[in-house]
Amino acid sequence: MSYFWKNGLVELKMIREEDSHNFYDVLMDTQTRKQAEHGIYLPATVQYAKDMADNAMVNNEQGDELWFSIRNMDEEPVGYAVIDWINEKMGNAQLSITVYRQYRGLGYAGSAASILLEYLFNERRFHKVGCNIMEDNEEGRTFVKSMGFTLDAFRSGMFYTGGHYTGELYYSLLDFEYNGTGTDKERERKNYKGFEVFDSTLGNLEKHTAKGPLVWEQRPYYWEYDGIVLSDMNEEEYRINHGMIYDTESCIFFDSDVKLPYEPDSLSDFEAEHLNFGCEDDRIEFSIWDLEDNYAGCINLCGIDKKNGKFSFSIYILPEHRGKGYSVKALKLVLNYAFNELRMNKMVSCVNMGNDASAAMMRSVGCVVEGVSRDSEYYHGHYVDTVMFGLTAEDFKKHCTDSK
Repeated sequence: MSYFWKNGLVELKMIREEDSHNFYDVLMDTQTRKQAEHGIYLPATVQYAKDMADNAMVNNEQGDELWFSIRNMDEEPVGYAVIDWINEKMGNAQLSITVYRQYRGLGYAGSAASILLEYLFNERRFHKVGCNIMEDNEEGRTFVKSMGFTLDAFRSGMFYTGGHYTGELYYSLLDFEYNGTGTDKERERKNYKGFEVFDSTLGNLEKHTAKGPLVWEQRPYYWEYDGIVLSDMNEEEYRINHGMIYDTESCIFFDSDVKLPYEPDSLSDFEAEHLNFGCEDDRIEFSIWDLEDNYAGCINLCGIDKKNGKFSFSIYILPEHRGKGYSVKALKLVLNYAFNELRMNKMVSCVNMGNDASAAMMRSVGCVVEGVSRDSEYYHGHYVDTVMFGLTAEDFKKHCTDSK
């Protein structure tokens, strides 16, 4: 008799309340916790470990994440595995595995990974499994390569720990690579040979900057620049944004999705919380106006990671205001605020292949291509690659010399 979740070395079980004791041991192991949580955090507590186990059980019930306890043949807990960032529509997920220090080198990680990859690819029919690793995690890099993963991208300056910034490596494994299938054309398309290819796939987009001097100290109002003004988001602007569902191509590029034909009558809880800068979390929402008081769109700083000085952004310009340079101007304003006022160090963002306008906007403020995530999004009946852009505070200041 065979059991899917068990092989010759390990058996996987769903996380239970008693696993909090094992989580506490991990929290007390600084190096293991550093690799799992990308930095040094406050001292471990029993309550924090219990909360980890409780959250894992809740996520298992809801299906948002899947947390597994890894047990050896003696029923000893030897580690845990997490499947998260589950996207059923795209067929993507992330996989991470942590083996407790005293059990490393015994093959437990590989055995657990083999079960989970078989589950994701051949039971859940996923197309892509990703794995992100800090650049100084040599053991992790060796492991993912042994499992057949391919390096998609390297992003520098993603985490701040030990007094310096460290980067992150993005690995992936596709279904036809795992199963040894796929056409020659598919394999050839995935055979990137350096970051020069990543740039060339976007076309020869000439670098450019917004017209007009950007001398911050000479402006009477910080949030006004060259024909636009940034303000807070009010209920009326959020309602205008609901009309985005009628702009299908923008929705594809903005959210990688075709929106259902539904326009809400009221604001979502998220929108209500962020009215007038009312929610100080990891997101700051701005409205964009021209100098004649016409609402032109919105831009936000999101994913703000204050510890590591990292953030992202998103922007939407109404169709009637496109082609006026508003997106680049608004982006320069919020980047200057993030880098020079909030002390952020790195901006990261992604653009779907084929979205040349957004790629040009990224380059106009000094962003560089850091890699390509293969087959990351699915729409119009096929997978598309995602180009990963990055921008450091130092590079922003060099590129926009008037951003003082």
